Amino acid sequence: MPTGRTVSYRAPPANTTASLPVPRSALRSEALLDAGDLYAQSNSRDRALDAYNRYVKEFPKPVETAIETRFKIAEMYKAAHDETLYHQQLEEIVSVDAGAGSEKDRPDSHGCGTFALVLAEQLYGNFVVVKLRQPFETSLQDKKQRMDATMRPWAGWWITESTR
Repeated sequence: MPTGRTVSYRAPPANTTASLPVPRSALRSEALLDAGDLYAQSNSRDRALDAYNRYVKEFPKPVETAIETRFKIAEMYKAAHDETLYHQQLEEIVSVDAGAGSEKDRPDSHGCGTFALVLAEQLYGNFVVVKLRQPFETSLQDKKQRMDATMRPWAGWWITESTR
């Protein structure tokens, strides 16, 4: 209902943040994360995984957000009892975290040492199934190779990271 009053609106000054355009990549990254979260909340696991996987592929930085997103992916695979894809995501998290250096906000902020231990337990399981039998040299060599495979990827890294 018109009142006969005139109201004037002023635009914000040009130097305010309200006038700065938001980069398209920032909008896209936020949209993918929001979509993933909303799909996860509505129990649309496949769509959530699609959004999260697209995010980590397109936006590997900032590292903290990428690691958090990979953790969400890993937890979804774990809940679905898909151990292979769960361990694959843990490997990615550990790898990204190890290569992040100063890009991380906090050392081991996502329990990457714990993830490395989970992965090492899997490799350890491969080691312990080999029994020493005659000919001793053959089975010992196989056991030693599996022990080396268990220790090689994590030696030095997971011990220091998981004991902080």
